[in-house]
This record gives sequence, C-alpha cells and structure tokens, in this order.
Amino acid sequence: MDKKQMDEIIRGLELVYGPGKGLKTYNIIMPGILSDFNNMLKKAPVGEGISEEYRLEDGKGVIRVKGRRKGNGDISTSISFTPF
Repeated sequence: MDKKQMDEIIRGLELVYGPGKGLKTYNIIMPGILSDFNNMLKKAPVGEGISEEYRLEDGKGVIRVKGRRKGNGDISTSISFTPF
C-alpha cells in the first residue's frame, strides 16, 4: 500500500469517526486486514487476482483490498475505503 492510499483511508475514517479517531481506528484495524489479505495472496495461484471486503464492526464503512501475486514474487495491491 502506498502513502496516497493510506492517507485516503485515514481521511475517510476521519470523516466517519472524527479528527484523530480516524487515525486511531486505522492503526487498530489495518494490521489485521493486511495480514489476513497477505495470507490469502500467498495461497492464491501466481497471476490470479484476489479481492476481499472488510466491513467495519459498527457498519459505518467497508475497506476493499485487491491484489495479485506476480511470478517474480512481487505483490501488487490497491486499497479503498467506502463510508456508509
């Protein structure tokens, strides 16, 4: 995940939860989301696209993660947040 994607997710979470709380929420939930998605990518065939949605417990939004494991071992991902 690049800095631009990270900043966009934090901004979205701050719109939902308020200033400061968005960053705190990000720091709590993202390590688990990224770990889970990384495990899914490791099990996927090389070149196959994987996508997953992670809904926030309170139902205020969803984080979507898409990725692909390349033949050389690199992983490409994109992450977005949609508030409800």
